[in-house]
Amino acid sequence: MDVVGFIFQLFFGTAISSVRYFTTWWDHATAAGFHPSVGSMIFTTIVVSLFLGSGFVAMTIAELNFRSRPLHFALGVVLPIAYPIFIHTSMTKAVPDSDDDEEEEEEEEAQPAAVADKEELPDSALKTFKKAQEEDYNGIYHGPFEQRFFEYMSRDEQGNQKGPFILELVDDGRILEISAISAAFSNAVALITGDDNNSRTIRLPYSKIKSFCTKKAWLEEAGMDLDE
Repeated sequence: MDVVGFIFQLFFGTAISSVRYFTTWWDHATAAGFHPSVGSMIFTTIVVSLFLGSGFVAMTIAELNFRSRPLHFALGVVLPIAYPIFIHTSMTKAVPDSDDDEEEEEEEEAQPAAVADKEELPDSALKTFKKAQEEDYNGIYHGPFEQRFFEYMSRDEQGNQKGPFILELVDDGRILEISAISAAFSNAVALITGDDNNSRTIRLPYSKIKSFCTKKAWLEEAGMDLDE
């Protein structure tokens, strides 16, 4: 089989068929008395592009913030320009203005949060996690969950990736085995499931996570051995 010839016929045949289809459609339209000017065609193209582009921009912003893409696409088309600006300002996290926050951001750039010492991470989730370890702690953590907590849990002090973990969902109580933590964001975490041959990355909002722990701690709590 001539693969190159097949691909050539596939793409160019499709293009030629499309041109013929629109040419036939145009001939029928002009025969019916439809004679648009070049200016009106350019204006129509610009307007349609503006509406669709506004919808796609709104959908992209919504996707980056883990919101419904079809809904925000439709709103972006209905309210072009104004709606993308509105959701960009409303969904984007405000940049801290204080000098302390600016110094903290500079420290984060100089040193990865994943290998930072726990004492340097003042977020409420890490405080609660540390307090739980000091008290009656069985290795299973029930929150609160936030970005700095998962950045801390993703790697050890030497920068090596930690895992595997066990995660329980809030909605239906499902248990997920997590191979590693890929990345943490302001309102969600990216987690790797499966093994090296069949892995995929999922994103979960922190509000959907009921508990989180290492697989070893989960098996110990269940009275099982890691090697079983």
